[in-house]
Amino acid sequence: MLLITVVCSLLLIQLWGSGKPLHKDNWFYALLNFYSQFDRLASVRMGAFSAALITALLLVVIGYSLLDYISSWLAAAFAILVLVYSMGRGLFSELVASYVSIWHAKDWEAAVTIAQELGIETHWLESDDWSELNHLVVEQLAYRGFERIFVVLFWFVVTGVVGPLAYRLVALYGDHTDDGDEAEQLQRLLWLVEWPVVRLFGLSLAITGNFTSCFSRCRQFISCTKTSSSQMLVYFVESALSVTKADSSDPRCGEKELTELQQLYSRTMVLWVCVIAVFTLLL
Repeated sequence: MLLITVVCSLLLIQLWGSGKPLHKDNWFYALLNFYSQFDRLASVRMGAFSAALITALLLVVIGYSLLDYISSWLAAAFAILVLVYSMGRGLFSELVASYVSIWHAKDWEAAVTIAQELGIETHWLESDDWSELNHLVVEQLAYRGFERIFVVLFWFVVTGVVGPLAYRLVALYGDHTDDGDEAEQLQRLLWLVEWPVVRLFGLSLAITGNFTSCFSRCRQFISCTKTSSSQMLVYFVESALSVTKADSSDPRCGEKELTELQQLYSRTMVLWVCVIAVFTLLL
């Protein structure tokens, strides 16, 4: 059932372009508001969030267990819904295509607008500094593609439906909270959860890209505890695409990275599905 669940989830993402039909998060925010009404929870840092997270995970575990008791196919259908819901928000392919089109048109204002929508701070950039802007967009989109599916799949294989949902709810709350300290703590938690995945992903990129360069970079960062997931992904992607330091200063290099990034991630996705298939057969 593991392989069927993964393949069906990916097919739905391909069919819809994203998981938007299932990405309805109001229930989670309503749960947060409910627990925030309790003074004891509200007085504790992330108390309401912790209660909402535990409640959501318990409901999913109970629902999955009941459906599995009735029929394994019902449980698989439920797992598909949870897995698709846990995948990253927004579009990926469309963002890449839009930004590359804007780069060709040399529309600086539109490019900055997309960068800001991606959460990139652009106020310090000089006008028409395409080299730096392209690098920042590549870094953010590389991370978006990674956290959108690959982290979710890894923890689904390891933990079942609980891990992916917990990861997504932590990420959602990190974007939702106005407390800077809470946001920082949640970023550290996400970094910890992503720590093993980003290294496995780097090895996967070595297989689907430039093996020698990317594998060497993976060995360099295998035990690193300081570099962020997004920065590490840039190193891995550039190595897999054979991008050198001299190349990265050329604005046209950003276009090459963005154009080939989607293809690289698609090949890596096929690799992961094949590995999951082999893993399933060996169980």
